[in-house]
Amino acid sequence: MIQTSRLTFRPLSLSDLNDLYTKLYSDPDTMKYIRDGKTRTLEETQKSLESLIEHYNKHGFGFMAAIDNINSHFIGICGLKYLDTTGEIEVGFLFEKKAWGKGYATEATKAFLNYALKNLAVKKVVAIAKPENEASRKVLEKCGLTFQEIRHFYNIAFAYYFTEKI
Repeated sequence: MIQTSRLTFRPLSLSDLNDLYTKLYSDPDTMKYIRDGKTRTLEETQKSLESLIEHYNKHGFGFMAAIDNINSHFIGICGLKYLDTTGEIEVGFLFEKKAWGKGYATEATKAFLNYALKNLAVKKVVAIAKPENEASRKVLEKCGLTFQEIRHFYNIAFAYYFTEKI
């Protein structure tokens, strides 16, 4: 478990399916900058959730449920995973619309960057965002990640960021 002053991150479980679907994957605004930009069906959400759980169980790190410490509500997901076929570890986040603009993404990203660089045997963490997703790009820059270039992952163009252990 990872905690910040306002958030607790716990491993995802199949019981998160409804929250993941209703608060994130079925919302067009929330999914606008995720991969192809399309919402997901409940079945697609379940497959994604199972994949995220499998990644966490296999590697000991992954995307986790973001829980608001005040009311214990699920408000999004954040964490670390292997980026496409690169072997690089990516930090990422996705929060429900009600949580936007409150600094949760920055708080979560900093916590996972800190965890990765201090607890995992990695010297570099990367992040990607759609080039037009200015809000996410600002979060990455606030967290100390450096833009390098536009790269293609999952057959889509992304702005590629990185940070290295000093």
